[in-house]
Amino acid sequence: MSDDVSSPGEPASEAEEGETVFLGPSGAAVKGEPPLATQPAAGGADPMGSDELARGSVVDRFVILDVVGRGGMGVVYAAYDPDLDRKIALKLVRPNRPGAGEGQLLREAQAIARLSHPNVVAVYDVGTHRDQVFLAMELVEGRNLGPWLAQAPRSVREILDVFIAAGRGLAAAHAAGLVHRDFKPDNVLIGNDGRVRVADFGVARRFESAGEQPAEFRDLPEEARSARATRSTVAVGEATRFGMAVGTVPYMAPEQLRRGVADAKSDQFAFSIALFEALYGERPFAGQGALDLALAMESGELRTPNPPGRRIPPAFRAALGRGLAFDPAARFSSMDELLSTLAHDPEAARRRAWGIAAVLALLIVAGFGLRELALRRARVCAGGEEKVADLWNPQRKAAVAAAFRATGLPFAEGTWAGVERVLDRYAADWAGMHREACEATRVRGDQSEALLDRRMFCLDQRLRDAGALIDLLSHADGAVVEKSVAASIDLPALASCADLSAINARVPPPADPKVRAAARIVGQQVAAARASYAAGQYKAGVNPARRAADAAGKIAYPPLRAEALVVLGGLEERTEDFAAARETLHSAWWTAEAGADDEVKTRAATELMRLERLQSRFDVGSDWGRFAAATLDRLGSEPSLKAGYLLELGLLRSEEGKYNEALVPLREAVALRRKAAERAELVGPLGSLGMVLHRKGEYEPARKAYEEALALGRRELGAEHPEVASMLQRVGNLLFDQGRYEESATYSRQALAIREKVLGKDHYQVGASLTSLGNALSELGRQAEALACYERGLALQSRAFGEGSPGVAVTLNNMANVYLKQRRFDLAEQQFRRVYEIRSKALGPEHPATALALHNIGVTLDQSGQPGEALPFFEKSLSISEHALGPDHPTIVETLLAIADAETHDGHPERALPRLERALKAVEKGDMDADLGGRTRFALASVLGKARRDSARAKALAERAMADFASLGKDGEELRKEVEVWLAGRVKG
Repeated sequence: MSDDVSSPGEPASEAEEGETVFLGPSGAAVKGEPPLATQPAAGGADPMGSDELARGSVVDRFVILDVVGRGGMGVVYAAYDPDLDRKIALKLVRPNRPGAGEGQLLREAQAIARLSHPNVVAVYDVGTHRDQVFLAMELVEGRNLGPWLAQAPRSVREILDVFIAAGRGLAAAHAAGLVHRDFKPDNVLIGNDGRVRVADFGVARRFESAGEQPAEFRDLPEEARSARATRSTVAVGEATRFGMAVGTVPYMAPEQLRRGVADAKSDQFAFSIALFEALYGERPFAGQGALDLALAMESGELRTPNPPGRRIPPAFRAALGRGLAFDPAARFSSMDELLSTLAHDPEAARRRAWGIAAVLALLIVAGFGLRELALRRARVCAGGEEKVADLWNPQRKAAVAAAFRATGLPFAEGTWAGVERVLDRYAADWAGMHREACEATRVRGDQSEALLDRRMFCLDQRLRDAGALIDLLSHADGAVVEKSVAASIDLPALASCADLSAINARVPPPADPKVRAAARIVGQQVAAARASYAAGQYKAGVNPARRAADAAGKIAYPPLRAEALVVLGGLEERTEDFAAARETLHSAWWTAEAGADDEVKTRAATELMRLERLQSRFDVGSDWGRFAAATLDRLGSEPSLKAGYLLELGLLRSEEGKYNEALVPLREAVALRRKAAERAELVGPLGSLGMVLHRKGEYEPARKAYEEALALGRRELGAEHPEVASMLQRVGNLLFDQGRYEESATYSRQALAIREKVLGKDHYQVGASLTSLGNALSELGRQAEALACYERGLALQSRAFGEGSPGVAVTLNNMANVYLKQRRFDLAEQQFRRVYEIRSKALGPEHPATALALHNIGVTLDQSGQPGEALPFFEKSLSISEHALGPDHPTIVETLLAIADAETHDGHPERALPRLERALKAVEKGDMDADLGGRTRFALASVLGKARRDSARAKALAERAMADFASLGKDGEELRKEVEVWLAGRVKG
């Protein structure tokens, strides 16, 4: 079931509610929650500095997912490209070739990237990462040529078709001036889509002339470079190294073995070896090592195998013999000429001639039967359109439209248009699938009657769910209208009724007519409860869902009871009966297991992920996430279910404070929803993606996600829909974190106006808008107005979520900031301590948000003249942040600055120096923003000045800080002036 991130019971998020996250040593608000650093590899190693990168590491813009291959030249990873929302293969190539530095490898990789051909693995991007060149490539799902040949007996024609396709890829490379130099079966991929691709151009180079020998070869005497002396000059193992004879020995041309030089005809030689091996079952030349192979090649003696059960035309052996000539000049002039020869099969031409005559005779007979077949199909499988029309017809549409308009909501008309569009498509798809299922059995005869019965039972269930929702929409109130588009999109996917393996695995429908009739009646009750759930009628749906679950338990059909239980559990969770929801959803999962219903198992596990997230039981939620992923794999990753799981996984990781880990599933969820027909499905995932990017401090990508969600919401849901208000609020919070306070206040007022008009002035979401507006007013110096907003918002949020909720902590935190600005230190400290208590209990003592509360208590104590008492709070905050975020995160720098400030105030500037040196090292290592860099440099300059140490360095640091602040424009003006005054004072002194 789709997840609404702003549903009642959802803990308010810091970014969404607009919390002023950090306080700097001076008490100034530092905008935005900084990004989570790459998680260290196992054992504490730095993933970016080790041989292999950890999951979640970032190379350029690509996020590492897993290792998929290793070799002497580097490592290949499955990775994620956030710009294009797709998985890729990322190869990191080590510059192991003598004389081939990073620059040369990068130029060669760029040449490969310019090669575009359907039979070559696409290279999307190239660049450098530390001392390695990376290639971002197409990730091909399939197998290489070796396993494909071994999987089943292959005909000569099948083998030739694959090799000709691979040869076209090589020919395209040659036309682009590239030579592969390591063509072999392992480097030919056959995708699940059937397309053949040549891979691993990682050793490819521009054509080399015969005289362009590597230095270590040029300096040897002539006899050492002959074939009979190759034992000392080429690698004897399977794979050779850069700068010597690069490639794989059994597939190398003699000129590669002897001189380490290769051109297009060397690729032709390797291609011919591989094709000979595929056709005959062994390689053409006898010999184990490089020397033996070189001698056999020079002799020109080919093996003469006779593979059993396979007749190979003599023309093909002759073509391969020419491709395997010792002298490159005796080979084909190009790959194209070799492929043209292989494509011409004289025996196949004769077979085609006989076949044409036979086909003509058959066509004459078949023509008479086509019309009869079409008429039979139309007669036998009619009826689906009539069934769906009974539920969704002009009269039912008019009833729903009238109910929507009767609510008087400003977005009702636009929302009705969206609902009509979704249900029209669902009805058409249902009728089409009904016909297809019928024809598979009754017309084509490729499906059994038993399987048809199962598919029709599944389709009847889907029609039942649609009918229950239409009934509810026909009597819609304002709350139902608000959720109606999402509820329509959330109807169970029809695709599962075409998944034959899943349908066959599931417990079959009851065979007894009486039991089946009872199941249909109870199924209607379950569908009505599910419609209440989807439309947000949580309290009204609980008792009907409980009755439906009890009734389903009396019928010997586990999938129906599992469906009822997962609906009931979702309703109990939405009404905050968490203990009952946990028990019900556990029962749903096990009942679905008994019924072999992976779809319901996935939904139950995803609901349990959400439930555990809401109660900050992140480890348990992660366990259920693994269960959901496992069943999704078995289902073939059904898109709508997978998108819901990925969205919940991203939210779970975000609430843990693991923002980099959250981005991967959220981006994948957005990509899946983009492929869906309904654009309204994108609003929620885009908002969640923007929220996590916002928390990471990646403001520009966050803004793009928010603005796309806002535009889609206005177009698909209506300009005054509550979801539009949520996106307006998020944009306002983002503007706040960018220091654009007037604009932030404008967006917050727009969101507040929509929420008050549509939801009522006492709704908890009104409280969220009031909190965000208060933040902007506070930064504009209007503290009394800000406090009034906070107090009203706090009352609304406490009533909705309880006084111990994270959302209440956000508002308390921001009220404390106002008290601090007003120098009302006792009130500020009291509020910050309350924030710490709430977060420790709700999020855990080791959560980054809990560390921020400790930090802010320390700042308050420091500013109130108690720096010694402040230091333990800063130290504890630092310890939590280091564990959660890594040693060089911007959060660490903020706390180090605060500690240094307190130690200086406490009369120990010498203790502050190592803190500030560490902070500066992290700033320079992490290339952090100018504001944080400037404050760090100026703090170190000030302490050096007070300690009377290295005045020249202090002056240089202050001048660099002034440049940092100047780059911020108006936002850095006050800080720049502060540094300017400090420098002027030193000159006078």
